[in-house]
Amino acid sequence: MAAGEASGTLDTALERIAFQQEKDADIMSKVRGAMIYPLIVMIVMLAVVVFMLVKVLPQVQMLYTAFPGANLPIETRLLLSASHFVIKDWWVVLVVAAVLFVFSIRFAKTAIGRRIYDTIKLRMPPTKTLFQKMYMSRFARTGSTLVSAGIPLLQVLSVTSDAVSNVLVQDSIKKAAEKVKGGKALSDSLQGDPNFLPLVPNMIRIGEESVHWRK
Repeated sequence: MAAGEASGTLDTALERIAFQQEKDADIMSKVRGAMIYPLIVMIVMLAVVVFMLVKVLPQVQMLYTAFPGANLPIETRLLLSASHFVIKDWWVVLVVAAVLFVFSIRFAKTAIGRRIYDTIKLRMPPTKTLFQKMYMSRFARTGSTLVSAGIPLLQVLSVTSDAVSNVLVQDSIKKAAEKVKGGKALSDSLQGDPNFLPLVPNMIRIGEESVHWRK
């Protein structure tokens, strides 16, 4: 907005910011929608495991009681022990689950935890492509808004690194900014980076060449 005030285009800058926020909200909605199916599958799998432990395994154990002295496989004995534990000490399972849930939320707010979770987002097969496209879209829209407002490139990279909300992509942008300071083109600085889709540096290169041609 400071650039918009200085150039007399504050209304245009505000419109671009509003458009960007709407796009971010739309993409986040799609990401949440895409993650609903894996979440449902995990809940169903957990429910099946609990049902097996609570209902099925006790009935299986009754079959073996008809054969005194039967030598059960170690796997079967472990499953039966888990079944007994869940049935008799179910409250312990709930307490442990609650503690792990609270711990995971607090751990995600730490620097190490955030890096681990951000790495999972970009590397986990079911959602890595979706998250990477979301970060690339956020990087491109934020950068476009700032460049159009007349912000210098290094400042644009500084702002976009915070806007992507992923420490791995943020590190890649900061590394690219250091290369740009040394006189390297932004497209070359991002080329080959595993956290960036190949389309991004290729499109930036086209923009750089077109600006050079116009000059």
